[in-house]
Amino acid sequence: MSLIDIHTHQKKGSSTALCAIYSAFDTIATTGIYSVGLHPMMVQHYDANAMESAFRAMKKDAVWAIGEVGLDKRNKEHWDLQVALFQQQITIANTLQKPLIIHCVQAVDACLLYLQAAQVPVIFHGFRKGLPVVQKILQQGYYISFGSALLQDAALQHCFKSIPLHHLFLETDEAPIAIDTLYETAANLLQTEIENVILPLQENFKRVFKLA
Repeated sequence: MSLIDIHTHQKKGSSTALCAIYSAFDTIATTGIYSVGLHPMMVQHYDANAMESAFRAMKKDAVWAIGEVGLDKRNKEHWDLQVALFQQQITIANTLQKPLIIHCVQAVDACLLYLQAAQVPVIFHGFRKGLPVVQKILQQGYYISFGSALLQDAALQHCFKSIPLHHLFLETDEAPIAIDTLYETAANLLQTEIENVILPLQENFKRVFKLA
């Protein structure tokens, strides 16, 4: 049974793991599925050529989503540029009708404000916040993805159990772990069989990417 990994930096070539690319945009392989985005922590390093390369890559059939994109207060000295590129990439996602994978650090309200312009599914990746933030995201009908922090963070585990499965994804991101480990952890937290996690997330994947 296929395990969906909605955001990874490691698994090029897979049909069920969305490999995120935020540099070397012209090196996307012909196999596998990808997301492409201008990362908010790197906005000051993208020159005009890199931006054009990214925007060109976003149009490729192998690129299923735009991301990771968003806002990160740790890079606050380049905040205005972050906002400008975030808005531009939301517009591109709308034009291409490709979902958005969101990187959001210390900027939930700002991200939600600009995402009001989004006309595509939205996935907040690498979630590590609490229930108040969960409620804000779910109120907009967006999805939430959990990564390796779910394995050890008790507060996050408590938060995870409150999220409806039809708004949920799991991801490996940059962690050197198998996606299987996250599915096993999720099933244990929900006190259910692993198939009861796998199947809803597969349906979410089909719904987000409009698969038959």
